Amino acid sequence: MEEKKQSRKYIIVFVITAFLGLMITAGLTFVIDPYFQYHMPWFGKEAYANNERYSNPGLAKNAEYDSVIVGSSMSENFNCNWFDEGYCVNTLKLTYSGCSAQDWVNAVTMAEERQNVKYVFGNIDMSVLVQEYGKERYKLPEYLYDKNYFNDVYYLLNKDVLFEETMNRLQYNYKGNLKNAHAWYDLKKGEYGHKYLMERRGYNGEIKNTTNKERIDDNTIRVVAQIKETILKYPDTTFEIFYSPYSILYFYNKAVNGEFEKLVEIYRYSIKELLECENCNIYFPAYNNIEMITDLDSYKDLEHYDIDIQYLIFEEMRDGVNMVTKENYTDIINWLRNTVMNYNYKELYEKYR
Repeated sequence: MEEKKQSRKYIIVFVITAFLGLMITAGLTFVIDPYFQYHMPWFGKEAYANNERYSNPGLAKNAEYDSVIVGSSMSENFNCNWFDEGYCVNTLKLTYSGCSAQDWVNAVTMAEERQNVKYVFGNIDMSVLVQEYGKERYKLPEYLYDKNYFNDVYYLLNKDVLFEETMNRLQYNYKGNLKNAHAWYDLKKGEYGHKYLMERRGYNGEIKNTTNKERIDDNTIRVVAQIKETILKYPDTTFEIFYSPYSILYFYNKAVNGEFEKLVEIYRYSIKELLECENCNIYFPAYNNIEMITDLDSYKDLEHYDIDIQYLIFEEMRDGVNMVTKENYTDIINWLRNTVMNYNYKELYEKYR
């Protein structure tokens, strides 16, 4: 009998200890809230965001802002302060590395569900337009995105969140980074230069000019419709969208691989469709600025440009430079095609050899 009482006592102590341990774990994560699911930082701390796919839904719910930056790594190096000063707004960055159209739509929708957003700034990548419709690029932690409070247990009692995020914020006094969250240029600027591009795309002869038009596939049609529908859904929001200025070797690579004509048609189709949105301004930063895309030392690979080009894109958007219209979009597409198909690549490679 005495042994049974002793066993019961141990069980009760164990249950109570385990329960208290869980409550302390959940409590710590709730108070620190590294992914901003319930509140912005307390105790005078500044917000530090370091994982887009985990922190974006919480920031969209709880941060103070009236405009957002969306898009891929091509927009990650934007500093929100540029837009705050240039447009007289309070900007929040909700970008996704490797952004798909679904990621793009998710970011816009999360912000608009919180409030009427003044501006949405961001880019559209070719990869956005060709990725599978309705799919995020990488798997999301759904328990942070839905409105089901019961599955918050996956956040509050998450071992990785506790030790890699909550405890780190208790141990280290992170400097707030919300206005320049997810920017990576300073860490990667040593990786910029023409040699990195030429390693990825060696010279393969001049391009044979063709005039074949490629058919737009059904997936791209659905993706463009999804983006267009999202823009039209929020007529009181102004969308400031640019097409990413890839390096000339990106286009050369597409042409050598027989993919350039399809790319041109995707540009043509998507721009034509988005121009039907009266609340959307579209920019093509490389138009009539061939130096932007032919200075290979401004790139770290075939697509990603440096901070100077990033800032120039902001300036062009702010000042309405290289804006695409119904009257000039065909000229812009033809300029791109003629530039890429007739450029002297041999001379370019010899220059940087």
